[in-house]
Amino acid sequence: MGWLSYFALVPLLLLIKSPRKAFVFGWITGVLFYSGLLWWLFFLQAEEASFPMLAAGIAILIAYLSIYVGLFALILSFTKRWLGSTAYLASPFLWVTFEYLRGLTLLGFPWGTLAYTQTQYPTVIQLSSLGGVGLVSGWILLVNALCVLLIQSRKSRKKLSLCLIVLAFTILVPHMWGEAQISAQVGERLRVALLQVNLDSKRVRDRSYPEEITPAIEKMILQAAEENPDLLIMPESALPGFLGHQTEYRAWLSELSARTHTPILTGAVRYEYSGGEFKYYNSAFLFRPDGVAECYDKLHPVPFSERLPYDDVLPWIRNIQLGQGRYSPGREFKVFHLDRSSFSVLICFESIFPRLARRFVKEDAHFLVNITNDSWFGDTPGPYQHAQMAVMRSVENRVPIARCGNTGISMLVDPYGRVSQVTEMFTRRVVIGDLVLMKNATTLYRRWGEWFSILSLLITAVSVLGKSLPHRPLD
Repeated sequence: MGWLSYFALVPLLLLIKSPRKAFVFGWITGVLFYSGLLWWLFFLQAEEASFPMLAAGIAILIAYLSIYVGLFALILSFTKRWLGSTAYLASPFLWVTFEYLRGLTLLGFPWGTLAYTQTQYPTVIQLSSLGGVGLVSGWILLVNALCVLLIQSRKSRKKLSLCLIVLAFTILVPHMWGEAQISAQVGERLRVALLQVNLDSKRVRDRSYPEEITPAIEKMILQAAEENPDLLIMPESALPGFLGHQTEYRAWLSELSARTHTPILTGAVRYEYSGGEFKYYNSAFLFRPDGVAECYDKLHPVPFSERLPYDDVLPWIRNIQLGQGRYSPGREFKVFHLDRSSFSVLICFESIFPRLARRFVKEDAHFLVNITNDSWFGDTPGPYQHAQMAVMRSVENRVPIARCGNTGISMLVDPYGRVSQVTEMFTRRVVIGDLVLMKNATTLYRRWGEWFSILSLLITAVSVLGKSLPHRPLD
């Protein structure tokens, strides 16, 4: 029901008048929105955190995220004071600014960006190949703003007709342009196998569980190998323990890779000991048939879950215990090379950060792999929201994505954001499919990055400065 977003913000825009009330209306809107979006966080299967602590953290998160909506409303009210109703046409830039700021820094949480409401409409999301998710969000706000102007122009037939024409043009052009962009996929095909192992995360510390799960995984690997894939993918946390230091598991995967003549990618944790302390990493390991193994360490650990943000700058905050892990961020934008192609890995939460995906593709990754373990979310909307966001990464960079979830959702995404082979949650599945590599394709977003969001930031700054200009009567 992504079409609801085309007018969902009309009530808020109509309420924005005086600056004093604008922030309050915006903040309340944010609370309602994020409560509806993130209620499932209260059901996280977080063993290390008590429910009162978890609930307090979620309430703080919702209140914090809502501030960005409040600031959007506040600055729009300033802009209206010197531009009148014309200020509504600035609302797309103001909104995109705060979505952009919300994703910056180690505290960044760009979950629920408005653009993701459109992932079911491949023609519309082609806009992200030009300016990323910011351009799609801006387009949605423009449609909302034109709906407001339409309402306000109802007493003037001339203005009403003009607004209807502009609104129709605004809606139709992106659809027509997107339709023209989507074409038959032409390029080299690479076969991948996704192993949705459905590992029971509650039993990872059970000493008997590895002996139970490894035969099942081996059976899945041998089953997938019968289809002659170029790459076999297992999810985040596919194996219990520290893979980098457990020689029996490393030898087992190396032997399976050699026996099947197939590179095997799996998620696992590892540690290093340096400077008198242990450093833990959430990693992806690639085992090759020739016995060579490589790994990638997750660059952006989940804040307050895998790591307390800025604990390297402020070591004393490590004494605060919220049930979080102690993972360190990786240091390298790793690209794995196969015989005919190359790829990079987005581990779990990393798939919601456009800048990470873009950097990997600029480092010459021909496709992306997203491995995740969403079992902690349970049977809630969380895994579905998470999977939606990965779709946009393919369109932005015109690369396919293979997504492998421990308990789901696993799927294949083509370079135009079209999804196939979608699995159900909490099932054990082997998915075989082809990715089309468009090695010579590029996009404006890949070349210029977040240019639209930065432009929006500059326009917002001008709107703030406009507060000192002479005021016009409020409409």
